[in-house]
Amino acid sequence: MWKPIKKPLNKMNRDELLKDLRSFRNAWEKITTRDQDLHDDLLNSETVEDLRKHLSFYYSDQAKIIAENWLR
Repeated sequence: MWKPIKKPLNKMNRDELLKDLRSFRNAWEKITTRDQDLHDDLLNSETVEDLRKHLSFYYSDQAKIIAENWLR
């Protein structure tokens, strides 16, 4: 549910951002059974900056702690 960042978010292109976001979203929803409200239609309509903001949460220490607590 958590993985280290491959490269800085500002260096990722749109396809890389979408791939990572979908990966995190799918793992998060599978483990927690909670909808992250990041459906593909929404993600496809977001700007690159918005995608970076969403993804920055999943790479944050806060998300890592939340994920660890869910896995315990």
